[in-house]
Amino acid sequence: MSRPHEDREKHTPVDHRPGGEPLFFASGTWCAIDVAHAKTDRSQAAISSYETLIEQARTTSAKARSSAVFSSDNGRRVVAIIELGGHEGFRHLETAWNDHHRYAEHRVKDESSVLELYRVLEGAGGVSIDPDSHTKYAIERVAHEPARADALTTAISGQAGFLGVIVFGKDDDTRSIILYWFETREALESARTSEAVQRVLGPLGETGESFFLAHLVKTFE
Repeated sequence: MSRPHEDREKHTPVDHRPGGEPLFFASGTWCAIDVAHAKTDRSQAAISSYETLIEQARTTSAKARSSAVFSSDNGRRVVAIIELGGHEGFRHLETAWNDHHRYAEHRVKDESSVLELYRVLEGAGGVSIDPDSHTKYAIERVAHEPARADALTTAISGQAGFLGVIVFGKDDDTRSIILYWFETREALESARTSEAVQRVLGPLGETGESFFLAHLVKTFE
C-alpha cells in the first residue's frame, strides 16, 4: 500500500527543469521560507522535493503564489521561498511540509529543515529575481530586529554592482533573512565586507549567523 505522500506526488505533474518567470516579492508580502541542510550528494534530490511540494501547495488550501528555489553554491543548503496569503495559508503549508519530512526521515537521516513564516519588510533595486540571469545571490539570516530593515537595504543598495535586496522579517520579530544579489560574485563579496554593510550586519563570519552564496534554481508564478 502506498503512502499518502507518494500518492500526492504521483498526481502532481512537476517540470523539474530549471527556469521560470522573473519575480519580485513586494513589501508586505507574507512568505514561508524553508532552509534545508543536506549532504552535497543529496542536493538535487532536495531541490526536486521542494519543487514538488511547491507545485502541490499551489493547488491546495495553502494557495501558494510566487515562489523560488535556491541552492547554495556548495550544494549543502536548499532554500524555498513561497508567497502565501498569511497565517492560514502557512498552517496548511506547514502540515504538508511536516507530512513530507516525517516520511523523508525514514529514508534520509542527515537532512534537516526549518519552515518559518516571514513578511517582506523592505526591498530595493529595480532588477527582478530572474532564472535566466547570471547574477550572484547571497542569503543571510541575522538576529537583528526587523526594525533595522531600512538600514540594511540602504547599506547594501549603496554598493557597486548592486542589483536587488529583500529583507524578510520573521512573524515573531526574532530574526530576519536577507536575500541580496549583485552582478558578480566579486561585487557581492566586496559589498558584504565593506565598512557600511559591516556596520549594520557585523563582520562576516563573526556574527554567529548564517551566510552563504547561492544560485537561483527555479521560480514559480
